[in-house]
Amino acid sequence: MTAIPPTKNILFISYDGMTDSLGQSQVLPYVIGLAQSKHYHMTLLSCEKHHNFEKYNKEIKDLCTANGIDWHYTFFHQSPPIASKYYDMFLLRRKAISLIKRKQIDALHCRGHVPMFFSTKIKKKFNLKLIFDFRGYWVDERVDAGLWDLRYFPYRFAFQYYKRREANFIRESESIVVLTNRAKQDILSWPTYDGKRPIDVIPCVADFNHFSLVTEEKRSHAKAILQIPDHSFTLSYLGSVGTWYLLKEMLLFYKALLRKNSDVYFLFLTHSNPNIITTQCNLLGIDYSRIIIRYASRNEIPILAAASNCSISFIKPSYSKIGSSPTKLGELFAMGIPVICNSNVGDVENIVESMKGGLVLDALDEQSFHQAIEQIEFISSLGGKKLRDNADQYYNLQNGIEKYCTLYSRLFRANSLITSQGLK
Repeated sequence: MTAIPPTKNILFISYDGMTDSLGQSQVLPYVIGLAQSKHYHMTLLSCEKHHNFEKYNKEIKDLCTANGIDWHYTFFHQSPPIASKYYDMFLLRRKAISLIKRKQIDALHCRGHVPMFFSTKIKKKFNLKLIFDFRGYWVDERVDAGLWDLRYFPYRFAFQYYKRREANFIRESESIVVLTNRAKQDILSWPTYDGKRPIDVIPCVADFNHFSLVTEEKRSHAKAILQIPDHSFTLSYLGSVGTWYLLKEMLLFYKALLRKNSDVYFLFLTHSNPNIITTQCNLLGIDYSRIIIRYASRNEIPILAAASNCSISFIKPSYSKIGSSPTKLGELFAMGIPVICNSNVGDVENIVESMKGGLVLDALDEQSFHQAIEQIEFISSLGGKKLRDNADQYYNLQNGIEKYCTLYSRLFRANSLITSQGLK
């Protein structure tokens, strides 16, 4: 890491709340790591959901205070559907300007598209450096998820408008961060990318200290908590269900697995409504007496996920998903839990194959399920310390923090050096 004087003040803006599970796993650890480097004074601005804030705000405040992070927040609004988004941006913008004036901010670090909508103008007004932490393909996801039907003019207009704004975000940024190598190669080919700013690939990482290696003792303990017999095979799923995550296909895989081995449990660790899962089970004729659905906090996930012999993650493949880095993958590999997933999602196929971390399916049909199930014992045997060691270089939180420190260091060097490195 290249040392720079500890005088740079960074305003990190996230539309995701720090009291959300995503904020706790994919935002706070980075900000804490940057603050601990002693080269940056980190001010964090987030948009919090009231129900999570009531539960976790003291914990987050104490964590930020202990690590020298100045945390500020606004609150998330859901209605009316469109106007509420603009109201959230208005509140974030107003708070950001206040912090810039008061704290002599040197750079804005915007996580996702929403903060960028107001940050490009703020950057110019206050002569700041700007990092566009691209995350997912926010605009294209609206189309791929079926939210914007491009057959209708209002949606076509919205899509074209926001794509122009997205191109402007890239032009106005000194540095860009994406989650996957596929996303980087894609953006490099865009006519709107002028090649004058670096694109760094920093995937969703995992805290390997928090997500510790599963041992037989931990697995037995988890199964006892969940009332799963010690000898039973446990398939697991971590995260929300619906939209991108193909619940129906995952349940059909489980149904096919039951035909080979009736002593199988399916564990869902999710914040989603359990009725979504049980309703789908009824539609598919699946007995859910061996399906366990648990709400799990971030601290509970490593304890309960230890029951897994293998985990599953089927995501709807689409153009926008080339920019996706599933958070659960790094967390599972850190625990030494192998996965069964599908191809055409970010860099997942290359990652799983290179790390020998499970099986990637090219199709989600009965034949593919049968072939995977025939290998299920072998797939589960891929778990353990070797998998965790293989994943350490790519997914370890410390590696991600180091990449951000390098980016920040480069950001404050001469512009000519930034430009030359951007094309490498």
